[in-house]
Amino acid sequence: MLDDLGAGFGLHEYDGGVLVQAGAMPELGDRELDEVPAAYQQLSWKLRPLRMQYPDGWSLLRSPGPAAGDSTALTNAWLARLD
Repeated sequence: MLDDLGAGFGLHEYDGGVLVQAGAMPELGDRELDEVPAAYQQLSWKLRPLRMQYPDGWSLLRSPGPAAGDSTALTNAWLARLD
């Protein structure tokens, strides 16, 4: 599935699964300025069909308060943040 990503990507197996490396070194970006590292975005698009979606009522992130929004929607948006 990842064959067409190019030489800057690697797979590393570990006891808990597989880590996909995008680029030689970690990079910083700014989602608010639409500055997502290209390799991260490319990998995110490629893995989109495999990305989990939390069902209503479940979440990874917790909203800091009722005015901040739905925790499930916040979690799913965070998981898709590099798209």
